[in-house]
Amino acid sequence: MGHRSGTIANLVEPGRALCYLTDPGWGDQLLEAKRSGGLLSDELVEAAGTLVQDWMPGFDGTLVYVPSLDPARTLVPNFAGRLARLLQVPLSDCLVKVRKNAPQKLMENSAQQLRNVDGVFAIRGNVPTGPALLVDDVADSRWTITVLGDLLLAAGSGPVYPFTVGKTKG
Repeated sequence: MGHRSGTIANLVEPGRALCYLTDPGWGDQLLEAKRSGGLLSDELVEAAGTLVQDWMPGFDGTLVYVPSLDPARTLVPNFAGRLARLLQVPLSDCLVKVRKNAPQKLMENSAQQLRNVDGVFAIRGNVPTGPALLVDDVADSRWTITVLGDLLLAAGSGPVYPFTVGKTKG
């Protein structure tokens, strides 16, 4: 199941991010992990868990994460798995990346950002029918989350709540 050529029919819920990339502490740790190919600390996972529990007390949905084509990029799936265990919710890998695309930060405007992720992701297997916490490392253009949320909702997911570790200003 691919995306419907540049149209967004279903809207995700308002989301949250743990930090800005420019923040000392969490932002620095996230950037270092992304640069080095490392993983995030237990303290950061615990801070993310606290934020999610304060934001959505008693969340009983499924955690879904933004996939990568590169098997060496383990930061997001590792973080998502640890966060799901901490929150005591199921983890789903129902989203897959089916083709390579350029980093969103290299796109010059919103239209290019949407075109850059159109048709890049698909659904594999069963989509959670209840609420979904959609996790990524960084929200830059926000189009990746929007397109993936639309895919999940079109496939029968409950409400989709975006959560990223970091976000860019603006």
